[in-house]
Amino acid sequence: MGCGASKADHAHHPEADTLPAEAQRFDPTTQCSYTEDELLACHKAGYTVQGKLERRDSFSEVYEGFHDTTGRVVALRCVPCVQYDKSKIMNDLRELLVLRHPTMPLIWDVWDTEDSVFYAQDVAGAEILEVVSQWEEFTEKDSAILVQQILEGINYLHVHGIVHQDLRPRNIRCDGKKVFITETGMQTIKDGRLSYRYLVKTKIPPIHVPPEVAKDVLVDRSQDSKSFTSKGDIWSVGVILYTLLCGNPPMWSENSVVLLQRISKAEYDLTNNLWSKISSKSKTFLQQMLTEDPEKRPSAVDCISHNWIQCRDDLPTVPLHISLTLTDFIAQQKGRRAMAKIAAVNKLFSANKVPQVNATKIEEVDDDVQEFVNGDDVAAQ
Repeated sequence: MGCGASKADHAHHPEADTLPAEAQRFDPTTQCSYTEDELLACHKAGYTVQGKLERRDSFSEVYEGFHDTTGRVVALRCVPCVQYDKSKIMNDLRELLVLRHPTMPLIWDVWDTEDSVFYAQDVAGAEILEVVSQWEEFTEKDSAILVQQILEGINYLHVHGIVHQDLRPRNIRCDGKKVFITETGMQTIKDGRLSYRYLVKTKIPPIHVPPEVAKDVLVDRSQDSKSFTSKGDIWSVGVILYTLLCGNPPMWSENSVVLLQRISKAEYDLTNNLWSKISSKSKTFLQQMLTEDPEKRPSAVDCISHNWIQCRDDLPTVPLHISLTLTDFIAQQKGRRAMAKIAAVNKLFSANKVPQVNATKIEEVDDDVQEFVNGDDVAAQ
């Protein structure tokens, strides 16, 4: 990322120095794309970066690391400030420092260099769909246990004036049946607006966007949508619940524009064979969350107080047998993400913006790409 170190502006969580040691030491990174200045900035803030890339997106890179004093294992995120206002990012992250909820991975420290902002955050488990696909049995009651936690976390954000805006399954993490909501504040940091032009352009289906946003994008794809309110988060949670119950998203198309058209009309089906064994209680709750009109859609508080949540012990405990369907869907999603990233890299190569790399370096692009190249995502082809 090539940024030079500067006198760091450093925000600190009040409990960061009082934690017990929770991890063994690791060797310093040897496979990290951070520059020496960036590694030094992390060291000055009291953290060591490991070589394992946890995730990379269009906004930042996330590496595993640990706090030098306590040994606490953390996710270290580097946000390049070339396209964003660094002072705004720092201010937004300071606000996120005070968030305290069981579903929110804590942000422990925030610091910066001349061109980047860094922060250290708790590690948050694996993606929810991948975790559920590995369970021997998954029931409607289990889905309520997970969704209740998501709704409680989202309600906490809404009370604090934060709309998540990016509640795709990939950003909901699980450790067993414990749920964590990640990427909180990322869209707020990016000027509080959503750009789905990137998703349309790269052919990554935006399955989690609400109808009101889909309509905005379809009307004018040259502009970012400003229609995402707290009710949009509820729609996104409904998409996650739908996928948990049957193994597939509520609306689908290989073509992102066609998918947005279907989302804009809330064209989903609860009558096919996949839903024949799902209780009417679950269907009713889901229909309320997936209401096309955001004004008629329930709030997070409404959802939490609904009988489907409050009386979850009465929900069926018959296994849903969604593992194979869910595994296929996960593979398809990874394949599409990988192809989009490969296309982006090839575009850079063709523009001579980056040096050519050989096949042995492909793992530096992303784990999704590596799995796709290795044939793990054959279903996605």
